[in-house]
Amino acid sequence: MKSSQLLYSAVIVGLTAMAGNASAALTGTQTALLDFEIMALGASQGGGAAYYGKANTLGGCPATNASGKCYAEEGFVVGSAFDPDFAGSAGHLHRGDLNPLDIDLHHHADAAGIYVRAADSSAFSLDSFHADILASINPVDTGYWEILGFSTALNGDLHTWDWANNQQPLDIDGLPRVYTGSGPYPTQVAYQRINNTGAGFLDTVLLNNSFKDIKAFWIHYGGYPNAPIDTATFDFHLDNVALSAPKAVPVPAAVYLFGTGLMGLLAVGKRRRFI
Repeated sequence: MKSSQLLYSAVIVGLTAMAGNASAALTGTQTALLDFEIMALGASQGGGAAYYGKANTLGGCPATNASGKCYAEEGFVVGSAFDPDFAGSAGHLHRGDLNPLDIDLHHHADAAGIYVRAADSSAFSLDSFHADILASINPVDTGYWEILGFSTALNGDLHTWDWANNQQPLDIDGLPRVYTGSGPYPTQVAYQRINNTGAGFLDTVLLNNSFKDIKAFWIHYGGYPNAPIDTATFDFHLDNVALSAPKAVPVPAAVYLFGTGLMGLLAVGKRRRFI
């Protein structure tokens, strides 16, 4: 095969790859809804009052360890993030029983956020979820919550952050804070914030387009990727997480123009050789 033909083929393959998606557990028009109602069932049926699994680490969701498992529903696993500063595996999420007829997932200041991924580590789209930040805290915290999306399913180093010249900001107790802000982490591809006010937040959150093709997402209180070792307190109830098949990220027009232009030049060069 001539070099021009090889280059032509490479351009076609490259454009096709950029416009497509990797295979996923959710494909086509398939959707999934995490409503956490299974939590109300017995442990042998997948239910429970607390979940100690670390969904962001390899082996962090042991299926055979009831006390250390993640919550599982619709082919997805839900756990907290690994946090060595909070007694290692002690961080956990809770079954939310504010309304016994509508179970939700409850997270407060004894875990490093909520981490969700597909059990097979495939890609998906995070479309929406319901958040209740009114419950239990009086007065309601006036900070913010971060939602981060990742291009890889496992991200075991979310608790780490390197500060330039060790200039760590201080927490509310005047002690060096481990981390603040949203990163970005090397595999972070999506970001959104829920601003909390004195009135709290009780609504459905619609995610932006950056969450259309991710392999995991993580919700945590702003500035705390780890469970607080200061006196900070917060409260978050998560429900009705709507997921769907990953959506192709549109290829910028300039990339298509470059590719088609290159193919045009190849065609002209080939024509000239036959004139």
